[in-house]
Amino acid sequence: MSSTVLKYINDTHAVASELKQPFVSSSDLATRERRNQLKEELAICSIENFDFDAQKEGATVAEDIMKRLEPLRPWRRPAEHPGLNARFSFVFTGVPTIGMQLITLLSRISVGFPIVDFKDVFLEVSNQNTKAKAIVNFKVFGVPFELNVRTNLCADKSCPKGTMMNEHFQGITLQGWTVPTPEAWHRSRTLEISYLDEDMMIARTAGGEPHFLLRHSSCSTDDLECDIDTDLTVYFEDAKAKYGEKIARCLVDREFGMENDCGTRTTNPLSTILPLEAGSLLGAKRKDS
Repeated sequence: MSSTVLKYINDTHAVASELKQPFVSSSDLATRERRNQLKEELAICSIENFDFDAQKEGATVAEDIMKRLEPLRPWRRPAEHPGLNARFSFVFTGVPTIGMQLITLLSRISVGFPIVDFKDVFLEVSNQNTKAKAIVNFKVFGVPFELNVRTNLCADKSCPKGTMMNEHFQGITLQGWTVPTPEAWHRSRTLEISYLDEDMMIARTAGGEPHFLLRHSSCSTDDLECDIDTDLTVYFEDAKAKYGEKIARCLVDREFGMENDCGTRTTNPLSTILPLEAGSLLGAKRKDS
């Protein structure tokens, strides 16, 4: 076993231990308190309160909070941090991602065609921050199906802040069978992990669009001895208690939320599906320089 792998394993064990302890940062008390306050505001705005138009600052409130939270990230070089290896839920804050587009499409299909029963969607980063996949679970005529959208990740070691990654689309599988995809989707794109801690992640595309993801568990996806389905983070546990089995749809699909007590929602999700380009789990293709 190489020294690099041994170091990563040791780092992963340290992170797992840290996540199960009260959060300790090298930042001063004021910074820590400010970070926790912004996290709570972001959770209220994006997880609990879906009526962005009712917010004092309008629909940009969540993005404004994320901008203030990013400089306060507690973990250095998040693109290389073992804490990135985790399971995350997509949370709609005004900017669509491929995961959100998939869930919204399936959710809308479920409403119009009851034979399709959407169940869940989440993102998993694994294999020492080198693999990512969006997992979509649904049923057709009561038969369970799993759709996977896979990409490879590579941290940009030259990035001074350790936040940048390159992402390369690998493919889509349905029940383990490869789904043909356009060659244009198989490209590399940039991705910035602008914020990462024990509860949440903010990732930005090459165009700078922010995407908010909620961490499920303190478990690493590389730790087979940890129960990722039961050892939940506080924020995800609260969201799950609030929405139950509807959590994935409530966090993303606004139309579904209007009909199922997820809160008042105002944006038509179909407008984000029509221009879908599924070459990335978290954003659009790299802009031409």
